[in-house]
This record gives sequence, C-alpha cells and structure tokens, in this order.
Amino acid sequence: MIKDVRIEAFCHPTEDLEKVKEAFMNISPVDPEIKRVTTHFHTNMFVLSAVITRRAGISKVVSRIKELPSSDRAELLSTIDDRLDSDGNFFIRISKFSALDGKIELSDGEPIEIVLKFVEFPSNIEKVKDEIRGMLCDSTIC
Repeated sequence: MIKDVRIEAFCHPTEDLEKVKEAFMNISPVDPEIKRVTTHFHTNMFVLSAVITRRAGISKVVSRIKELPSSDRAELLSTIDDRLDSDGNFFIRISKFSALDGKIELSDGEPIEIVLKFVEFPSNIEKVKDEIRGMLCDSTIC
C-alpha cells in the first residue's frame, strides 16, 4: 500500500513560475507549497512541493502514472530495483515540459519528481514490487 506521495519540481530563473506551477498541477491533485531559495551561484529559484496522504489524492496521482506511454511504463518495470530505495521510496521523474501540455512522460532532465512511499517496505519487498507491477501493467505490457 502507498503511504504517501511526494511531488517536487524546481523552477529555475529562466523559467516562468506560473507555467511550472501549471505543469505541477497537471500531475498533483493539491496545490504546491512554493519556496524561494538562493542557489550556490546567488540566483533565486523556486521549489514547488506537495505531500499527498489522502487516499483520493494518492489515487489521482497513480491514475496519472498509469497514463504513461507503454514504453515508459516498460522502462519503469525494468528498473524497479534501481528506482526503489532502502526506505521503500519509488522514484519517477516526469517531464516538466510534457506535463505543461497535460501529457505524462518520463524524463531525465528538468523533471517533476514523484516519490511513492510504500508501507510494506522493507518487511515485504516482493509485495511492494508486485504493487508497482500492478500499477504499471495492462494489456499492452506484462
């Protein structure tokens, strides 16, 4: 079972905060907390974050994850062990730019990070992996 979902995105000085917030809201069912931070190079940027603990909100995020293209879901399935840490967190990086258009796609650069925290970990790692597989599998993959 998923205990909570954490979502985080960075808004760099070259980006429009309202557009990054819109992309964030296309994934998150709750408004982000927005913090202004100063970087090592003394520029200001924003960190948008949300922690979702309510079952309905978690279900909405999982529904968005299920909208990933089958190739992206297959990639997540093949990298479960790399994406699952020792605390039971499963990491997914979504394209900020695709999310702005309402699409959901994996990304390595400038992502919106989604972290699913599983309750059963570490006592039952296979149950966690089965739950992840169940979330990502459909008639086209698995």
